[in-house]
Amino acid sequence: MKRYCMLPLLVVPLFAVRAATDAPLNVISMEKEIGKPGFFYLDPEFDAKSMLVCFDGGKNRAAQMSAIWVGKLDRNTGQFVDHNYVFIAKQAPYVFASNGPEWGYSQNGMAIYYTAFHEQSSTMHQFRFMNGESTELNPSSTFNTVANYPSKNPGDPECSVLAGIWPEALSGEEMPWTVIPEDHPENQVFFTIAVEGKGPRFIPGHRAVVTNQRYDGIVQIAWFDIDSSVYTQLTFDPVNKDSAQFFNAPEYGGELMFFARQNEDKEYGIYRNIGNKWTLVKTLYAPPGAVFYSGQSVSHKGKTYLSTAVLYSSSGNGVMYLCSMEDGRLIQVSKNDSTKRSMDLEVISTGEKLFAYYYDYLTGKLYLSVLQ
Repeated sequence: MKRYCMLPLLVVPLFAVRAATDAPLNVISMEKEIGKPGFFYLDPEFDAKSMLVCFDGGKNRAAQMSAIWVGKLDRNTGQFVDHNYVFIAKQAPYVFASNGPEWGYSQNGMAIYYTAFHEQSSTMHQFRFMNGESTELNPSSTFNTVANYPSKNPGDPECSVLAGIWPEALSGEEMPWTVIPEDHPENQVFFTIAVEGKGPRFIPGHRAVVTNQRYDGIVQIAWFDIDSSVYTQLTFDPVNKDSAQFFNAPEYGGELMFFARQNEDKEYGIYRNIGNKWTLVKTLYAPPGAVFYSGQSVSHKGKTYLSTAVLYSSSGNGVMYLCSMEDGRLIQVSKNDSTKRSMDLEVISTGEKLFAYYYDYLTGKLYLSVLQ
């Protein structure tokens, strides 16, 4: 049985976000292809500290769908040091896994988490690659777990993995997910997201997950406490929302905030906890006729940006942008090219520069834009 509690929503004027204090961020190099010729790249994930990237890849499209590789990037240029990638493991085909490899962190160290088939069955489970070895995290599970997303706090005693239960996670009024502790899978905890909800995420500094629940017919953002299994409603206005993620905002001394996609995907709403009420403090707008897709936050020189694809059609032809939380400015980091199918932008900060990476699903080419 679900347990709920509620926090009211307060809307405040948009000037709650502080004014600019230094020069704006600009693109200094646009859309340079950085991959190995003839090699396919899919769903890369980057670690800014080590400058390592893990990705699905291969010498052809079939190989791309099931092989995990790791490459090394140059901190000054953002490009590959070389193309001598390290093969990690085979994973389940992307069409089933619903996500590529991901970096996760805990006191156990940094590791790669991914979805692969159980050795003795066709059931898909979560795996960890660490110190040269792959370990199945939930070998006794009798159901498929896909779309893995690991926790990111290096101070946690162990990493936990969010996973959708397939195929139930892709259909129905509520989609079941689970939290799998890597060292204690027997203690996994189940929760749900609404149909419109996309990608639950861990909440930094808390044993909690941001998810989506349906209240009075509206999909709202909710906080799910892992230990108590209590859902707390965070938003209340009559607009469907999804794809919420929490982040620590340097503009407010590292204060915990979150953004959510809303208003038929045309906006990102930025929320701050003011007086124990999650308060809409800023609205970021997609260009006319477009929608936002696959947003993530990145901090750079004391400011927060959202990296996002902007889609003008359902074909997956996305233009990549950084969106400033400070003033809503959209910074285009990819070219307008109707022949590409790009929907995922990954951005890392090295302190001086921002490296923006994206790939073309049709050709497997990997691109880099540099901002400063």
